[in-house]
Amino acid sequence: MNSKARLFAFLAAWSGHARGLFRERFVDVATSRGPSRVRCVEPAWPHRGDLPVAVFVHGMSLHGERDPRQDAFCEALACAGFCVLAPRIDEVAALRFGSESVDEIEAFVEGVCGDRVLCPAGRTAVLSVSFSAAATLIASARPRLRDRVSVALVLGGYCDVRLCVEQLLTVARDDYGRLLGLKNFLRFAGESTPGLDEALRRMCEDNVAGLPESSRVARARELPDAERAVLEALLSSVEARKALLARAFARTPDLWDLLDLAPALETLRFPVAIVHGAGDEVIDVEHAHLLAAELRARGVPHRLCVTPLVDHGTRKGLLDAGLAIVDLAQCVSFFLAHAAA
Repeated sequence: MNSKARLFAFLAAWSGHARGLFRERFVDVATSRGPSRVRCVEPAWPHRGDLPVAVFVHGMSLHGERDPRQDAFCEALACAGFCVLAPRIDEVAALRFGSESVDEIEAFVEGVCGDRVLCPAGRTAVLSVSFSAAATLIASARPRLRDRVSVALVLGGYCDVRLCVEQLLTVARDDYGRLLGLKNFLRFAGESTPGLDEALRRMCEDNVAGLPESSRVARARELPDAERAVLEALLSSVEARKALLARAFARTPDLWDLLDLAPALETLRFPVAIVHGAGDEVIDVEHAHLLAAELRARGVPHRLCVTPLVDHGTRKGLLDAGLAIVDLAQCVSFFLAHAAA
C-alpha cells in the first residue's frame, strides 16, 4: 500500500467507515516484566509480506486500553495496513500519575521489538495520548529503545510537566482532568484517604457519563464531615488547590524530574508528529507549541498540527471538515510515512 492509499484509508476509517476492514486477535508478548496479553488489530484483507507495527499507549481513561476513542484510532491504522498493539499500562489504568508507567512502556515496546514473529523488522512506531504521551517519549528515548522506535505520534500531550499539572488544578476548563489531579495530588501530599480516593473516582465516572456538576456535590456530601470539608474546599477554591500542589511538589521532588520531558528530548533519534486540539480543555494547546519549539531547537524532525477537528483525543467531523482536514492529513501522512518505512 503506497503512502497516499494509507492516508486515504486511515482518514476514511477514522471517520467511521472501518467496518469489515480490520480484524482483531489477542497475542502474548514476552517482556522483562513478565508476559503481556494484548489486543492486536490488523487489516482484514490478505496481505503479502510483513506489516509495519505500531504500539498505542492509552491515556488515563476509565476504559483503560479499550477506550472507544483509542479503539477507533487503532482500527483506522489497521485499515491503513498496520499491525497495531494496544497494551494495558497498569499505573495509567489505575488513574495514577507516576514514573512506573515509563518502565512499563519501555518493557512492552522492547518486548514487541524483540519478537521476530510479531515484529520482524525489530522496530515499531509508538502513539500515545494525554499524560501518557510524555511517558511514551521518555521511555522511547531510553538507550534500549531509541534505535527501535521509527516515529512517535503525540496526541494532546504535555511538554512541561509542572506547568501541565498546575494548569490542571487551577485553570483547566475540564472537570475530568482537575478531578484526576486532585485524586493524585492528595496521594502525593500524603493526605489521601480511601473515602476521598473513591469519591473522586466516582466523580470522574459522573463526568464521563455527562452528569451535571450537582452530582459531584452530592458525592462530597456522602463523606464524613472531615473528608467532606477537605473535598469541598478543593473543589471550590483555586487557592486550596494551589496549596495542595505546593505540598505535593515539596513531598515528591524526585517524581517531577522523572516525568520531565526535556532530558528525553536531548536523546531522541526518531521523528515526532504532534496533534493537539485547538480547544483542548484538559492539556492546553500551549504545550504542543512548546514541544514543537523544543524539537526544533534540537534538530528533531517533527510535524505540528493544531486542529479544531479533535479535542482531547476525541475526533469531530473529518471528511466534511473543509480545509482544516488538510493540516491534519499532512501531519498524519508524516507519521504514516515514517511508521511504514
